[in-house]
Amino acid sequence: GGLYARAFYAMPRRARAVRRVETEFGGEEAAAYSLETAGLETKWRMHMPRFGRALSAGAHMVVSWENPRSIDPVALEYDYPFEWHRSTVLSFTGEVPVARHAVLRGEYAALNRAEFHNQPPDFEGSFDRNGNGGYAGVAIDHGSGFLAACDYVEIGRGFHSPFAAMSYQSGRRGIRISSRLSYPDERSAFSIFYKRLGETGPEGPGLEKREWSVFGASIDADFGSGLGGGLAYIDEGSRRDGDAGRFDAARRSLTAGARFRFNRASYVQGQYQRIDNADDSSGSRLESETEMFSVYVGAVF
Repeated sequence: GGLYARAFYAMPRRARAVRRVETEFGGEEAAAYSLETAGLETKWRMHMPRFGRALSAGAHMVVSWENPRSIDPVALEYDYPFEWHRSTVLSFTGEVPVARHAVLRGEYAALNRAEFHNQPPDFEGSFDRNGNGGYAGVAIDHGSGFLAACDYVEIGRGFHSPFAAMSYQSGRRGIRISSRLSYPDERSAFSIFYKRLGETGPEGPGLEKREWSVFGASIDADFGSGLGGGLAYIDEGSRRDGDAGRFDAARRSLTAGARFRFNRASYVQGQYQRIDNADDSSGSRLESETEMFSVYVGAVF
């Protein structure tokens, strides 16, 4: 139990000072400002012997920005300013044990402010976006290899953060469910995931709300002989009903792999993947199929 605080700073992308002629005629990656992020969080915890878990509450602030002082576009022969952004998120989290293996949990982003500068096509002016949102749900950790969670998620249309969680998508709300069963000693595991989201409001007049769904399942096993393998399936869809702007798009992938471990630090793996795409947003249904075979070798020295 107790109260603690921690801070961090990172630079996910260093500044790229590349001259314009080197990008246009030399194939070099385009110049870019550095991308930096910093954060501070405080968290309070109190152990509850009745449930064997902790009651907790926290506050978290993360600021991310592209640094316009990291390079000089004019010196690199660009005749327009680079676009850049700054994003600030302040959120509050909490967990409340309700049974020995279950907690109620949630997060609320009370403040989200994003600034965008020098946006194309004219590379002039600035504008802000503001939004909030979060999730609330229940999580189960049986401690014997079984995990499960169910959450309701709602994110405002103006929300923006370059490092937000995958479910923190602007202007969407819905449910997400996940579960994982492993046995014994993590040598085999079965996982399942489902998410269904809808728009918080239609994109325009006369349009129905757009919907998204993702279903995934995977199984993986390692055997004592060094042999192992896995199978995974993902079904993603996006659709809108109604007379105006109707469409239905889907992406399904199947991945199968087999591996042999020489020891705990080295292995060889063969993998097959098939991806099927279907989309009728252009007015006629387009379908495609892709198959990939790959071999991976891994070792730790």
